[in-house]
Amino acid sequence: MAEWLKALVSKTSIRATVSRVQIPLFPSSLKNSVSRVASSQSVSLDAVRIESLSGFFKEFRIFKMKLSPVDHLFTGRGAYPINFVFLFRGLVDPSRLESSLAGAVNLFWPLKSTLQSVGKNSLGFDSSKSAHRFQFSKSVSMPSMDNLAALGDFIQSVRSGPGDSLLDVRLTHSDGNSALGVSASHSVVDGYSYFMFLTAWSRLFRVESPDSPALDRSVFIHKTDPGAEKFSSDEIFNRTGFSISSEPRPAEIRIKWKVIDFSKAELDALYKNASSDLKPRLSLNDVLTAELWKRFVLEYQKAGELLTLSCAYDFRRIFPKAGPLYFGNAIRGASFRMNYDEARDLKLGLLAQKISETVKSIDVSAVESSLQCLESLRLSEGLQTMERFHVADPHKGFLVTNLSRLPLLGLDFGSGAPVDFRILTPALRTAVILPHSTGLRVQIALAG
Repeated sequence: MAEWLKALVSKTSIRATVSRVQIPLFPSSLKNSVSRVASSQSVSLDAVRIESLSGFFKEFRIFKMKLSPVDHLFTGRGAYPINFVFLFRGLVDPSRLESSLAGAVNLFWPLKSTLQSVGKNSLGFDSSKSAHRFQFSKSVSMPSMDNLAALGDFIQSVRSGPGDSLLDVRLTHSDGNSALGVSASHSVVDGYSYFMFLTAWSRLFRVESPDSPALDRSVFIHKTDPGAEKFSSDEIFNRTGFSISSEPRPAEIRIKWKVIDFSKAELDALYKNASSDLKPRLSLNDVLTAELWKRFVLEYQKAGELLTLSCAYDFRRIFPKAGPLYFGNAIRGASFRMNYDEARDLKLGLLAQKISETVKSIDVSAVESSLQCLESLRLSEGLQTMERFHVADPHKGFLVTNLSRLPLLGLDFGSGAPVDFRILTPALRTAVILPHSTGLRVQIALAG
């Protein structure tokens, strides 16, 4: 048995009971550790679930769990995954990493699932067989982390169609360092959930207790009468904050990356300039988002166009049915439209105020309305309708999402926190705000 599993078993009190369904546990070595308990109850280990493991796990059951209305947005043609590459000093143990990954995906089991039909116009996570992928390799040299195109060799993007693997992990050793590329289907995770999983995985690697996620999507699914409601593209935009086009998303998109670093001094000056005459005070995120929108509009849009400006809003903070441990997509678009001339000429502080007001206007009823609209639309018009959705309008839109508070210090796989990282999520016309040693870094995905 791996040393980390021995330590885990020595710390835990295990109680096994008969389950109505087969539940794969940790690696087979851990099954052996509970065999004596199971045999005393005259049951097969293949039909045993761990019900209590010193806070590590609760109850597991294999079944097809229906995706939430928001999860369905990120399925099918052109559905992009969430991709990051992390650089660690030293060599991460591949065997221990793979073993702890097996435990982590049991806890966050939609990641080891495949998508399967669970009824008309709906998909579900089927975890009857583990489908996640892990690969370890060695490389002669590691490219610069600023060479984003070359970093693509250290990660394999997953797809989000029926039967596809929803998680791909690649560990590469090179020059005494380790690169960890993790691609996860956006049908399973949003940015918050992605790092919830990585944090739990790293804690299992270090033989520490992770938080148990809340996985139930049924709380977001509304009973609807398919066909009872008809939605125009404007109503869909107003109710969900997302854009829908007449054509499906392209199957593949070539991405060109643009990186902008803001020093702390630059951020302070930007904030002071924007907020000096405004009350109530703005947040730095409002101001930086406004600055990015202005730059994008001036560089890439044309006079006279009606533009769509969006933020990705995480509704866990206001929606009781989600909560901080919800593992899945808990996002709604915080969006508004503005013509080119107004976006260009409006003072930075006033544009930031418009952003702040739009975000603050999202309440529980707005979230409920979005979920109901998405569910009703999919059930009445089919899964292919989800392939027409965009987080940012593909021609006249721009979305900003803030991931500046990533829990990077907690991502320790034996050699300390990552010394560098890059996001490689191929989401066209999006900007992601990220932490950086001197301030903040923004990565923008443009058409290549």
